[in-house]
Amino acid sequence: QQTSGLKYRTATQTLDSTTLTADDTFTATLVAGRKYSGIAVWFGTIGTAADGFQIDFNGGTATATAFAARMLVDSGGSVACNVFSSAALDTAMTTTAGTVGTTFTVIAYFSITCNAAGTFIPKFAKIADAGTGVILGVGSFWFMEDMP
Repeated sequence: QQTSGLKYRTATQTLDSTTLTADDTFTATLVAGRKYSGIAVWFGTIGTAADGFQIDFNGGTATATAFAARMLVDSGGSVACNVFSSAALDTAMTTTAGTVGTTFTVIAYFSITCNAAGTFIPKFAKIADAGTGVILGVGSFWFMEDMP
């Protein structure tokens, strides 16, 4: 059984780098051969729209025999959502420069069949270095469950 369940961000985390960095709040320990599904919701701000941002799920030590993720992005209060997908832990889902406004909401749905046991952690970064960084906000949350 995994040890994640529900997690809630109680402090902001600023990521001011184009190098993917582990999200210090969202982490789970996975068991080999088990299947998991989850959702991560990040509320945040970004100093400069041209910075953009990227997410992958390769911050831990677990490996996958199967993985799928979809990321929905609502930026700057825009009604329209951009959709991105990934089929590998180390394939970053990115927004292109200019798609992110001052504030954003990212919703990532994911599922994984664990090959080698270990930790499962999403990573976050800017795409470009044009501004002051991405701030992952208080209230962001993650829910992940072991699936039968």
